[in-house]
Amino acid sequence: MSTTYPTILVMQSPRAADHFGRLVEEHPRFGVGQPKGSPAGLVIYELGRDTASDLERIQRLVSSGRAAEVFVTATVKDPDLIIAAMRVGVTEFLPWPMEPADLTAALNRFVERRESSSARQPAPVAVGPKGRIIHVLGVKGGVGATTLAVNLAVETARLDPSRPVALVDAALPAGEIPLFLDFDYTYTWAEAVRDVKRLDSTFLESLMTRHGSGVDILAAPDRLEDTSSLSAEGMKAMLELMRTMYGTVIVDGSPYLDPPSLAAMEAADEILLTTELSLPCLSLVRRLLESFSNLDSNLESKTRLVVTRHQTKGGITPSEAEELLGIKVHWLIDNDYSGTLEAINLGRPLYETAPKSLAAKSIVRLAARYTAPQAPRPGGKAGLLGRFLSKKKDDAPAIPTGINLQAEG
Repeated sequence: MSTTYPTILVMQSPRAADHFGRLVEEHPRFGVGQPKGSPAGLVIYELGRDTASDLERIQRLVSSGRAAEVFVTATVKDPDLIIAAMRVGVTEFLPWPMEPADLTAALNRFVERRESSSARQPAPVAVGPKGRIIHVLGVKGGVGATTLAVNLAVETARLDPSRPVALVDAALPAGEIPLFLDFDYTYTWAEAVRDVKRLDSTFLESLMTRHGSGVDILAAPDRLEDTSSLSAEGMKAMLELMRTMYGTVIVDGSPYLDPPSLAAMEAADEILLTTELSLPCLSLVRRLLESFSNLDSNLESKTRLVVTRHQTKGGITPSEAEELLGIKVHWLIDNDYSGTLEAINLGRPLYETAPKSLAAKSIVRLAARYTAPQAPRPGGKAGLLGRFLSKKKDDAPAIPTGINLQAEG
């Protein structure tokens, strides 16, 4: 017999109470009301004007165990408010007014979480060396984050073939990596997170697409409805499993601070925050860094600022950006708009279409930091790669938080 989950509605307006109550009662697995002496399965809470007091009440409700989960609805979809809600234990944020399908999907996810956790324990994670997760995040669309993620993955695989590299397309709502690398795929991460209890290394490996460069790619869903299955728990479980399978996992992330994106960033060892040196972009960077600092995590401390389309003459300088933001510039990707655009239109990595471009050289040198190849033996011949890295040794600082000098043109 299927479990029916008792649901408590804490609403500010009669209209919202009627709307949510009707939709909850229409769902076969939920009912409005709380049986005497038993905890609620779900609480749906409408935030009022005093959001601080509401969030404090929700935190007490979650910590007391009187509800399995809490959903929140509000008329304003503010990123800072969503972050604050998630920090106190909210599992779903539903903008009001909303479409009935949005609540139905959230209720279905609640059922999946409850029943998958009670049906069996999660599959044991494979024991092995832990890989590195690098999260590439564009401060907004069009700043070159996907170009960086794709070419960084390809160059990392080329520099150290002994350590497998994975590339995850998580730049929702529409991933573009298949266009950047011109490949066909059958499966996406929707299959991986739809049933987390099935997730193991064999199953996950079967979903990956091997690119000619040697990178294993996990594509994003084609249909928007498939993205509803992505949860913070699913993203975290998938990435932590990939960490045991690959030496380097590069995530092409989303600039939206929803729970899955936050989970991906929290799982990462480094966040490469990609921006151009323009006032609109730097303003967005500052707002994003402020949001990071408000989280109970180390997101801000592991964020590295990467400047794309950098030009030595004119405009805002890296030092001026550092003064404005209070964060060091980690890396400069030199400007090569025409060469980069050609690579995108051809669906090829930069090393194939423009290997001598300044942008390609900048990314190669960044990838060399993550591969950390062994130095050649004294007196021996280093080979092309060894001579290249040796030549550049004095150009790059020893720690990842300093400003990198430009690639030689």
